[in-house]
Amino acid sequence: MCSFSTASNSRCRRLDPRGPAPLRRKSSSSRRPHGDLTRLLAGEAVSGAHDHLTRSPLAPIVQRKAGMEAFDGQRSTRTANPKPPRITMETKVPYMSTVKNLPNILDRIQQAGAPEVFNLDFLRDLGFKSSNDRGVIKVLKYLGMLDDAGKPQTSYREFMNSAAAKGVLAKQLQSAYDELFLAKRTAHNDSPKMLKGWFQTKTGESEAVATKIATTFRSLATYADFEASSDIQDHTADKTEQSDELSNRESTPKNVSSPGQENVPMALTYRLEINLPNTTDVRVFRSIFRALKSELLS
Repeated sequence: MCSFSTASNSRCRRLDPRGPAPLRRKSSSSRRPHGDLTRLLAGEAVSGAHDHLTRSPLAPIVQRKAGMEAFDGQRSTRTANPKPPRITMETKVPYMSTVKNLPNILDRIQQAGAPEVFNLDFLRDLGFKSSNDRGVIKVLKYLGMLDDAGKPQTSYREFMNSAAAKGVLAKQLQSAYDELFLAKRTAHNDSPKMLKGWFQTKTGESEAVATKIATTFRSLATYADFEASSDIQDHTADKTEQSDELSNRESTPKNVSSPGQENVPMALTYRLEINLPNTTDVRVFRSIFRALKSELLS
């Protein structure tokens, strides 16, 4: 169908009844950089896309994403192979942050009665409310003077005797720190600086903690009397020997002659049981006793 215009120089124009023609699509080559970029960011392999992407304005994004993936790969490798944990000795030696009040606490223990449980309340009752003094409870447990529940043991009650307290403390120190005294018999005379290295090796703790352990031990050793401890051990040994000797004597039969005492007569004991008749006649009882007398003494 043609329509003619009356204007000059007009030309015939065919009108399509279906409407205007659709827009022409761009060629695939003009869309390739962005399409390849999307596919590449999604992790797909794109052949021949390198030249297009390097010239694309979005090339820095691609390069930055690739760098992050490489970094994530290295980070996952590090996480998969962690460093082995540090191995330390299991020995835990208690200590006090400061030993300023330690001698006074030991004095007050001797002056007070034995509590059912040595806890923070009892420590406050003794007059020591500072948090720096709380460590003495663990120290006394380590020395064996308190059990795990805080109940006083035999050595605690022996320590309450002021005449023997320092010797008892020395004995408990030698028992609790036996490996230290095995390494050096006179370790109680060493300074904290000299003891610090041994405790650091033994416990695996830091230098600061090892110094506090050594300072606590040195304060206890200064309060204790190791010569009295030797006397206590000798006295205990003598009592044990005397007890053994007494036991041997008691186990020896009294009526058996020992060597050198062959002429000692044997002593015999008789026990008689008499069932008397149920009577009120005195003559019956007299006749019974006369008969026994004549039989036994004849």
